[in-house]
Amino acid sequence: MASEFEKMLVRNMDQSELLQTIAERIDLVDIVEKFRYSEDYAPCEYLTIEQLQEYLHCGRNYALQVARYGLSTGEYTVNHMGRKYLVDRISYDKYVKRKLGKSLKEVL
Repeated sequence: MASEFEKMLVRNMDQSELLQTIAERIDLVDIVEKFRYSEDYAPCEYLTIEQLQEYLHCGRNYALQVARYGLSTGEYTVNHMGRKYLVDRISYDKYVKRKLGKSLKEVL
């Protein structure tokens, strides 16, 4: 597991500088293994409410309910800024697969 200091370094470094620093390391395999399975560095693909509506083929109210549910339960990643919600599509898909036993594309 990565330490808080290591997480801060990765978050605050631009990508080219990060890649250059990693390439210079001798323990490259250890570094890759450390970050490979960490949820802190999982890829995200954020959707606005309008994009979530299109993705789920649903109305605005249902998309808002999905966002609020994720925010209140923490089952999947949702960021709330002012009046805007951003739902992480990847973590939402994992949540649906966990609950239904199949992917969202198979359901829709």
